Amino acid sequence: MGIFGTTMVCIAEWLLFIFPLYQAYLELDEQRDLLLANIDFDEIHNHAFADRKIHLRDLNQLKLLLTDEQKAALKAFNSLRNKAIAWFFVALAGYIKACSSTFEVMEHFSHHVNTWLFILIIVVLTAFALAFIVSRILTNQKVKAI
Repeated sequence: MGIFGTTMVCIAEWLLFIFPLYQAYLELDEQRDLLLANIDFDEIHNHAFADRKIHLRDLNQLKLLLTDEQKAALKAFNSLRNKAIAWFFVALAGYIKACSSTFEVMEHFSHHVNTWLFILIIVVLTAFALAFIVSRILTNQKVKAI
C-alpha cells in the first residue's frame, strides 16, 4: 500500500479511537442526570466502607431504602455504565491500532523511526483527540443549558 493509503488508514484508525471514547461519554451522560435526580446517595449513605462485609450489609440497607422508581433508575444506569465500559475498551483497541498505524506511516518516510519523535507524535495526536472530545462535551453542555 502506498503512502496515501497508509495515511488514510492511520486517520481512520485514530477516528476509531476518538468516537468510541466519545460514545462512552454519551452513554454515561444519558442517564446521569436522571439518576442523580432520583437518588440522593449523600443523604442515604454518607460514609466510606471499612470492610467488605460492612459494605455488603450497608448496600442491602441502601437497597431497602430505595423506591421502585429509584431501583429502576439505578438498574438503567448500571446497564449504560456497562455499555460505556465496553465503548472504552473499543476505544482502547482503536488507540493501540492507531499507534501501530502511525508507526507504519512513519516507516514510509524513514527506514529508521526515531523513538522520541514517534512518542511525540503519539502524544500530540492523543492530545488533539482528547481536545476534540472535550470540545464536543462542552458544546453539548452549553446546548443542554439552553
